[in-house]
Amino acid sequence: MALHLGVQTYGWYAYQQEHESTFSYRLVLAECAKTGFRGVDMTGAYLPQMQDAAVVREVCDGLGVRIVCTGVGVDDLEKARVAIEFLRAQAGTALMAGGGWVPEGEDPEQVMDKLIQDANAMAELSRELDFPIGFHNHLGTVTETPEGLARFLDSTEIGWCADLGHMASGGAKPLEFLERYGKRVVHCHLKDSMLDEQGQHVRFCELGKGTAGIDLDACLKVLVAQGFDGWACVEQDQTTLTPFADQKYNHDYLEGLGYGWALED
Repeated sequence: MALHLGVQTYGWYAYQQEHESTFSYRLVLAECAKTGFRGVDMTGAYLPQMQDAAVVREVCDGLGVRIVCTGVGVDDLEKARVAIEFLRAQAGTALMAGGGWVPEGEDPEQVMDKLIQDANAMAELSRELDFPIGFHNHLGTVTETPEGLARFLDSTEIGWCADLGHMASGGAKPLEFLERYGKRVVHCHLKDSMLDEQGQHVRFCELGKGTAGIDLDACLKVLVAQGFDGWACVEQDQTTLTPFADQKYNHDYLEGLGYGWALED
C-alpha cells in the first residue's frame, strides 16, 4: 500500500474571499506546483471554471501536478456524478462530500438523521460508479464532536475523508479515531490547529505550529498500518502569510519529517 501527500486548495479560495480578489484555477495550480506538492485536492469552488476536463488535464500535465480530489455537497448526487466524471479524466482517486451544518432554529437530531440518509445514498453511488467517496467531518456541523462523529460513522457506509484539525478542534483525538475507523478512510486532510487555554478553537495554522496536540507522524503511520492507499492533502483553511508561502512551509515540514518519498505522485 502507498501513502501520497498532496495539497488542498481551500486556503487560496479563503484568501481571495478575505481580500475580495479572484484567482483563476490556473494560477492556483501553478502555485501548488511551485510549493513542490504534486497531488492537488481542488476545492469545489473552482470547478465552475474547469468545464473542459481535457484542457484541465493538459494544464496539470504542463505543471507537473495532478488533481486527485474535489468536493461536493453530500446531498447532491447529480453534482457528484459530474465531479466523478471530471476526476476520472484527471486520474483522480476520491471525491469528498461535506455537509451537516445546522441552520438556526433547526433540530440537530433531524439534521443528523438527514445527513445519515444522504451519506448512505452517496455510498450507494460510490458502489454504483466504483469510485471512492469520503465524508468530511467539520467544525460547526453535527459531526463536530467526538460523539457526533462516532455516531455518524457507526450509522453510515460511506467512506471517510478524515480531517485531523477539525477533529482535534472539536474535542476528538485524531489518533484514536484513526485507530478505530482508519479502514474507512479514502482520503485525508492534514491540518494543524491552535486552541486557547480552555481548549477552544482559535484558528488553523501551519503543520507543527498548533497547540491541539496532533501527532501528525503517528497519524500517518496509523493510516499506513490500516492499509490506506490514497492521498492525504494538507488543508490550511486560514492563511498566515500567503497560501503559497504557508503551503511551501507545510511541504518542507513534511519533507523534514522524513516523508519526501510520499510527496511524489
